[in-house]
Amino acid sequence: MHGTWQSWLAMVRLGRSDDDMHEVRIAAWCASSESYLELLHNATRRQGWRIQGAEDALPAQEWLARRRNDSEAQALAWTVGPDQPLLFGIMRPVRAETLIRQEILQVTPLDAQFGVHPRKTVPDSLREALFAEVPPSGAERQHYGATIPRLRSYAVLDAAKVPLLPQLLETAGLPHRCLFKGAAAEALQSVAPYLVELREGNDFVRHLFTRSDRASDLWDLEPGLFIRSRGTPDEVWRHFRRFTRMRDEAGEWFYFRFWECGSARAYFQTLTARATQAVSWFALDQIPQIQALLIPSTTEGNVLRLFAQPFDQLPPRRFNPIPTLGADDLRLLRAHRMAQDVRALSDLLARTFPQELAGMPEDERLNTTGKIVQRMVAHGFMQKDILFILLAWELFYGPGFETRDPEGILSRLMNDPRDEAERFEALKQRMAELG
Repeated sequence: MHGTWQSWLAMVRLGRSDDDMHEVRIAAWCASSESYLELLHNATRRQGWRIQGAEDALPAQEWLARRRNDSEAQALAWTVGPDQPLLFGIMRPVRAETLIRQEILQVTPLDAQFGVHPRKTVPDSLREALFAEVPPSGAERQHYGATIPRLRSYAVLDAAKVPLLPQLLETAGLPHRCLFKGAAAEALQSVAPYLVELREGNDFVRHLFTRSDRASDLWDLEPGLFIRSRGTPDEVWRHFRRFTRMRDEAGEWFYFRFWECGSARAYFQTLTARATQAVSWFALDQIPQIQALLIPSTTEGNVLRLFAQPFDQLPPRRFNPIPTLGADDLRLLRAHRMAQDVRALSDLLARTFPQELAGMPEDERLNTTGKIVQRMVAHGFMQKDILFILLAWELFYGPGFETRDPEGILSRLMNDPRDEAERFEALKQRMAELG
């Protein structure tokens, strides 16, 4: 085999029968597409799977450059290596979709619109998706009768992303309400989610879709996700409030920040083939409570749009339970969180050491950062400020910086059972001694 050994990725369709089909991301440590397929065939044959199809296997850096928000694939690519040459991601059944998935491509945010009259509220590419009236479906006519409510636009915005969001909403002239209640709403108002009804022509709404050097323009902050619904503000508030806390399969409660765009894109796309969970998120009685979700990605310049299928095509339900977060959901969300943290650390390295990293392409820097973070996390280092220093040492002293210690003290400290902060202080002291 020829080529450099590195991480490779592909999306593969596997099945044990025509009625048992799954799609899965698979990472391999290999030197060519031929060696990737050889590893894949050997592994799937041992497990009783048949390969039904696969997209072209590509080196991980190239694969991820095309799919920057694929946090699951990033985590696989950073973890696979000589000691673990093949890794399977989450197996997703291939079946009829319960949600329709659409990408609105090449969304260019508004600029400051100086001298423009009348000013736009949203980019042209989002105008229809966010504010156009949509004829009611047959199920909606049957449910509402002669008086069918208008289709409204909402956002769930993150006060952790938008400075002074509660105060801005008080002056915006828009119906709004915190998704938290009581003491939690009071104590966490600066990081809480807020449901806001959006109205065309409103200045605050315009700022949500504007990119400029003004602090009031919020597009680049990814402040939240957007919703279309015929529900009233109170109905939509009650609906989404239920999902701020969810249980895992063991019954443990989690705060689920579903309004964070990156996590939302990762999670909601999995619902396209999970009817029960889709009904819980989108349905009210037998009609869509939520007609569509729109989730921006400012790095990609795209907006993911998820439509509800007519719910008379879904399994009947007598009540609308809150879905649990399964093991695959938690893995996916943790992978996305790690990918976010890795990107932030990679960007901070580039800003802190611009000359030293000037010759390293962004994708290579991100991939290198991810692999180093994976290694440090395996040693029990989780805090971002500590990870940043460890990253700097690894980059400047080379892979396995601890091996530069002739007495082996650094290596022993990396595996010391003591507290993370205490070990890091000992590492700093030893690095200072080595000079």
